[in-house]
Amino acid sequence: MLNNTAYGLAIESLDIVVVEDNESMIRILRAILSAFGVAKIRSHSDCEGALADMLDQPPDLVITDWRMEPVNGLQFLRNLRHRLLASIKGIER
Repeated sequence: MLNNTAYGLAIESLDIVVVEDNESMIRILRAILSAFGVAKIRSHSDCEGALADMLDQPPDLVITDWRMEPVNGLQFLRNLRHRLLASIKGIER
């Protein structure tokens, strides 16, 4: 059994979110992650849906496309960090 060194969790127990605007790539990534034994894989084709889902249930790992429209991967990660910090500090989103 492989363990994630950052969390010390078995790979099979990780909660992974894939944010990708290409459905074919989502299927490929899901197949790869499933082959590793990951049981919980959540996928989103838009950033807003992914943000809402992750703020409700934070994942262990996020895999995101860097070149998405209208929000690219860097903007998505900045939005995610901003919203997570706001919720941690009790700031209204």
